Amino acid sequence: MTAKSATTKRWTSRMGCTFTVLLPQSTPVTTMRLPEDDENYLNEKGFDWELQPDGQWGILVIKGYPISGVKYDRKNTDLMIRIPPQYNNAALDMFYADPPVQLKNGGFPNRADQFENHGGHRWQRFSRHLSKPWRPGIDSLPGFLSLISREIQSDD
Repeated sequence: MTAKSATTKRWTSRMGCTFTVLLPQSTPVTTMRLPEDDENYLNEKGFDWELQPDGQWGILVIKGYPISGVKYDRKNTDLMIRIPPQYNNAALDMFYADPPVQLKNGGFPNRADQFENHGGHRWQRFSRHLSKPWRPGIDSLPGFLSLISREIQSDD
């Protein structure tokens, strides 16, 4: 993506050459990609997904992610995972939903009653953390999605 606006700076060198430089006034957004194995996994599972910039981080949004219709008030929601700039050396942590997910009794799931704004959107935060330290090069998005699936697709 390009900068929103820019300033032109001109100067002349001692040798008489004139230089013109376009200086951005806002930092351009860099393109972030997931590792190829992660992208392949998401595509093989048939997920409708996109990776969006959110400051230095990325946000992975999986549209219509299936959840337990027995336990919760809906059968699917958009799922969001924040991707740190150092991923896969840095751990994935927590996940987010929109529309918000409630239990059939009207309450919120345990540790899922807080909301955060990411990518210009309001997300319900599921505060879930790995029980063991992240292992760079071993742990990855598919494993993290398995943890999420166990959490929100189980009927208990």
